[in-house]
Amino acid sequence: MTENLEREYAPQADDSILGIITPAEPYDLVPTIVEPTPEQVTEALNAVQLASVEPGFDIEKLLRTKIRSSHNHAFFIVDLGILRGQVEKWRALLPRVEMFYALKCNPNPIMLKQLIGMGVNFDCASLSEIKTVMRLGVTPDRIIFANPCKLPSHIAFARTARVKMMTFDNEDELRKIKKIFPGARLVLRIATDDSAATHSRLSTKFGAKEAEWGNLIKVAKDLKLRLIGVSFHVGSGCSDAKAYDSALQAARRVFDLAETAGFKMELLDIGGGFPGTDTGKPTFQQIAEVVNPVLTSLFPPHVRIIAEPGRFVAMRTHTLAVTIHSRRKTPEQRVYYVDDGVYGSLSCIVWDHQHPTPFPLGRNVHERPRYPSTIFGPTCDSIDCIGKDIDLPEMQVGEWFYFKDMGAYTAASACQFNGFLTDRFFYVDSKQTTTARGKRPSTPLRDVVKQPKVQKQTVPPTARPPPS
Repeated sequence: MTENLEREYAPQADDSILGIITPAEPYDLVPTIVEPTPEQVTEALNAVQLASVEPGFDIEKLLRTKIRSSHNHAFFIVDLGILRGQVEKWRALLPRVEMFYALKCNPNPIMLKQLIGMGVNFDCASLSEIKTVMRLGVTPDRIIFANPCKLPSHIAFARTARVKMMTFDNEDELRKIKKIFPGARLVLRIATDDSAATHSRLSTKFGAKEAEWGNLIKVAKDLKLRLIGVSFHVGSGCSDAKAYDSALQAARRVFDLAETAGFKMELLDIGGGFPGTDTGKPTFQQIAEVVNPVLTSLFPPHVRIIAEPGRFVAMRTHTLAVTIHSRRKTPEQRVYYVDDGVYGSLSCIVWDHQHPTPFPLGRNVHERPRYPSTIFGPTCDSIDCIGKDIDLPEMQVGEWFYFKDMGAYTAASACQFNGFLTDRFFYVDSKQTTTARGKRPSTPLRDVVKQPKVQKQTVPPTARPPPS
């Protein structure tokens, strides 16, 4: 009985799908891949089925149909129709800019498989992320290693995997790359004014300031390295479209300096910061209206333009449902305890400065008395608080809350603190066009609850990559 329960509720670890790298010498990494093979990965992902739903479907009705299959545990509904719609919207409004999806935002393998099939490329920041997409069939020319400050062993792996395009922002990084991977194609990350970023001001951590550009170009020249372009990031959750204008002007100045030094500049990476929804300002269309004419004015057609959207692609694809397992009440307020929290899928509250809204799911909830309410996650830490003093109808143990737009920096940054983890996913297609195999379904497809299963491998704990 115990064995059956453990098998039923065992989390599906990423390394069971993506394999493990066992490092050798730190500067001469020869990867040893522990099975499964790429064919096994593809087979496992192809086994995932989608539930076809009409566009504009009733999310609450769908959630109610999934509760029983979820074994009364928190779960996600992932809409791959929205995913494709976001890619199509990007290509319509920023036709010159190639998408390199930022894997850190959400590395869900079913989403990645869909993106791969649409010709989307990938922004990876680590050995593990490179390995993730390559195990799904991505070729090295479709990857930018967009971490300006990389571990030496990760640079060595990139060399072995032939991932040549990578960023840098300091002289020590150039010398490190010269020693480990002198054939790399280098992109200079510059600092920008990211004061309009609402989620993360990335230029406080990465990016060369204007006074440093000339020296870095000279060092790259002296080391006989190949500088091919410039990258920037206006900050995650950019609230001012004009930030892209000033950053593009700065990138043009770097192009001029580098071309004067004899480099052939052929790539511009305009980073991320694009909104996941159009409920705030600026909208994605407003950003595109700023970016497109500046690109045309400053960068001739031979310059390849790329970007690293994450939130824009993934945010709207996920809906999270959590169950109320405990309640404490006083005459003045209600306190609810649910089975996911800030250490799990709602980590976006802490790490991404999001404020997800709980929607009550129950019978006649709008007719019930309302109370100031606090919602806690399941762990024993008081910081595990989803929200305080929220005006909510009276809810009962066993009922549910759900949260919309939960696809960005949620499951990706979750951990298993206190032994809690949400690992149940229902996949739906709101456009009813394709299955995970890329073929039109002839009949409605059944859905699945968990990530695809493949046989786990036994490897030393120290060889495992960190949880995604």
